[in-house]
Amino acid sequence: MPTYVPSSRRTDAKLVGLGGDGARVALIDRRAMAAGGTLVLGATVVTSALGVAYTIAMARLLSPAEYATLVTLLSVLGVAGLPAGPMQAVVARVTALSIGQGATDPTAVVVRAFRARIGGIAVSAVALGAFSVPWLAGFLQIDDASLVWMAVPVVGLGLVQPLLRGLAQGRSRFGLLAGAAIIDIGAKVAGGIGLASVGFAVRGALVAMLAGGIGSFLFVLGAFRRERLGRTVADSNVSRGPRKSTTASDVATFLAFGGLTSLVTLDAVLVKHQFAPDLAATFAVLSVAGRSLFWATGAITTVLLPVVARDAGAGKRGRGALWTGLALATVVAGSGELAFVMAPNLVVSILFGPVYAQAAPLLPIFGLGSLCLSLASVVLTWLVGQGRRAGAIIVPLAAIAQAVTILSGPDGLAESLVRIVAVSGATLAALLVTALVQPRDERQSSGPVAE
Repeated sequence: MPTYVPSSRRTDAKLVGLGGDGARVALIDRRAMAAGGTLVLGATVVTSALGVAYTIAMARLLSPAEYATLVTLLSVLGVAGLPAGPMQAVVARVTALSIGQGATDPTAVVVRAFRARIGGIAVSAVALGAFSVPWLAGFLQIDDASLVWMAVPVVGLGLVQPLLRGLAQGRSRFGLLAGAAIIDIGAKVAGGIGLASVGFAVRGALVAMLAGGIGSFLFVLGAFRRERLGRTVADSNVSRGPRKSTTASDVATFLAFGGLTSLVTLDAVLVKHQFAPDLAATFAVLSVAGRSLFWATGAITTVLLPVVARDAGAGKRGRGALWTGLALATVVAGSGELAFVMAPNLVVSILFGPVYAQAAPLLPIFGLGSLCLSLASVVLTWLVGQGRRAGAIIVPLAAIAQAVTILSGPDGLAESLVRIVAVSGATLAALLVTALVQPRDERQSSGPVAE
């Protein structure tokens, strides 16, 4: 009787490289990174375009007061959801590490290992949010506190998502990640605009966001459940869990990616606090345009993490994936920075209009900082995938240094930008040096280092 192997498990088996030589596995790695990166990048482009369309449409459908309330709530949801990205990275790394150690399908073991922790974080966030609703509504000057109440379950759902999405990323199921992202943004845009157009305003936008979150969660959950129902032959490796993952390494992963998220999101908040409204608005324009270089390379690191962690689980410590990731990130982010240098006025006028022309001369320097962070994110992902914890110290310290540089003095915006870019460059340099220095246990190993 023939053995049924779900297509996802066939993909996982190929990615593990069972039975192949080093050259064949390296070729599979490059193809997987290219195909997966293209798929995730395509989804990123689509979601970004729909996000821009959503922003424009809601600004026209809502009154100024309603739109201000919506933007405020979206900002709060963004800050509350900051742990989701690092949490997904933790799950993805452990999943890929387990595959590299020989588990063809670590789904059940990883779910058991993380569901209590992630569920506890989500429940705690919902409880804290519910308790804070009256204070938060007053602090944000939102007259209708029920809108804040509606945002609470959106926060909880967003903090549950990393479990299944991390599994999908760790197993290189990039189609599931792309599909979940499209469902999220599709419901937010179509539902939000539709409900706002018939009079539900901000309330309708929040309902649409919650519906998108539920839909994307069920989409990924359904894919995994169908896969398990379709399995007819038990695999002796299915129940094998990650043998090298520890709580310390999970915390290090969280700190590393949490610090990176802080580096690219909190600067706008700090600048808004430190500078006059007109300068803060200029920085907001720079942030939206310049950080696009960083977010565009997110597709590369999404693919890179499971590839490197899987290799680390199999005992491979080479830097081939690092150089490939850096090359791809240089092409993607470097092309954007070239456009910023060659035609900053054109970029700013097309995206934001002539009213923000004062941002154009500063765009190249801000873009350089984003280019450094794009490359730094690749190196950090490689370090985390390899199980090296230095990034958990370097990147949070860099985030603190960035905050200090912004808040340290009365200098103008241009001077602050130079200091911010210096921090980004120093972060990249520190991570590169760490990646190039071979750990002591590898130097003492008698076996050759796989490249």
